[in-house]
This record gives sequence, C-alpha cells and structure tokens, in this order.
Amino acid sequence: RNRGIEAMMQRLHFGRPSRIFAGDFWFQVNQKAMATLLDPSLMRNLVRYYSKREIPEESLFHTALCANAKLEICKSHKRYANWTGNGAHPKWLEVSDIPLIVASGAHFARKFRADGLVQDVIDQTVLGL
Repeated sequence: RNRGIEAMMQRLHFGRPSRIFAGDFWFQVNQKAMATLLDPSLMRNLVRYYSKREIPEESLFHTALCANAKLEICKSHKRYANWTGNGAHPKWLEVSDIPLIVASGAHFARKFRADGLVQDVIDQTVLGL
C-alpha cells in the first residue's frame, strides 16, 4: 500500500466516533440529554473530529446523543411542515392547515407568513388566548 495514502487515511479517521449518526437539524432535548451535550470530555473529541466536516450540525449532536445508551431517543422531531410544493422549502401555512397542524401532535410548525394571521387564529381557536 502507498505510504501517502495510508497517512491520509489515518488523518481522515483520527478521532472518528465508532458509529456516526445523522438527523434533522431541528431537534429538542431534555435536561438529561443536554448534560450529554455539555459533557466536555465527550464533546471535545467530537468537535475536534467534526471541525473538518461539512454541515457537522446534522450529525455531531445526533452522534453524541445516540452514543449514550442511557438516553431514550425519539425519532420524531415534533415539527410540522408541509413539503408538498416540490421545492427546497416548505409551503406557507394557511388557516386551512390548522387542523393538520393540531392533528400532527407537533410541538412546532413552520412556515408562517410575517403577517401573523395563522398564529392569531391558532392563539384564539386552539389555545383560547
């Protein structure tokens, strides 16, 4: 084997976690999971490894959390978005989408227009504010 290739491969895999996990950038954690993310000994090595990777935020946090066997991981990110528009962004949510948003069980929804109309209707009809 070529020595240059071997040296390059060692640099690429230096500090690599035994398993890599990936997921959506939008996620939420409880206090126990946050303690994992704030553990300096764990995160120091992961940050060093991911510092040379593109889009690390779609894998770094997931790798840290999924490596902790004491955590129970939920595969749903609890976000509602309607991607039926065949584009790179979700469609704008309308008042007619409110029943779907509520039925989804999501904690958050996107994408709302800046006028606040849909949010106002949610506040009044769903939350009773």
